[in-house]
Amino acid sequence: MGLLSQEAPDEESSHLSPVDAVWYTVFHTWRTWFFTTVFLLSFVAARGFSLSTGFWVLVGHPGFYLTFAAISKGVYDADLRCISRGQYKMPYDASLWGMLKWMQMDRLWAYIHDVPQIAERASRDGWRELPAERRQPPGRTYPEYYLRNFHYQTDGWLSDASARIYEVSTEALFTGTQDAMQRLPPPAPTS
Repeated sequence: MGLLSQEAPDEESSHLSPVDAVWYTVFHTWRTWFFTTVFLLSFVAARGFSLSTGFWVLVGHPGFYLTFAAISKGVYDADLRCISRGQYKMPYDASLWGMLKWMQMDRLWAYIHDVPQIAERASRDGWRELPAERRQPPGRTYPEYYLRNFHYQTDGWLSDASARIYEVSTEALFTGTQDAMQRLPPPAPTS
């Protein structure tokens, strides 16, 4: 069972073949499963493995996957409608080669390794904690808005190490929907 509704786009106005629509569903079902699994692994990494953590993951993970699949469905349905209308193309990474780009083990491992520090920083609300060399790099200054740890990530995405795990960390946080959310046009203003 895929994440998307079975509503077929209007055949006359669709810019998407039936095969592409099926591939989109398979791809995004896999993407949500994959990044939800990364999120669960990061939970274990943050808490440290114990019998209670292992039990929680084993017992709770089916509900966790189903909950995030339901949340993701609305995002993916809206994204697929935009693609079907020709507002933009299929995602650049919706291919086997593209999936290998976001499944790079070195980036996944670096993220999982950083998670205990992220969790500890979040527990003390350390959103302004940046090393001095990141706050005032030689010859540059950053706007105040940048001088924070977005989602409590080490170095606040201002270092090469944190930039390497940016996509993995945000996709895990949003269980694979971040890419689709970035593509979606903003809603029309209401009066």
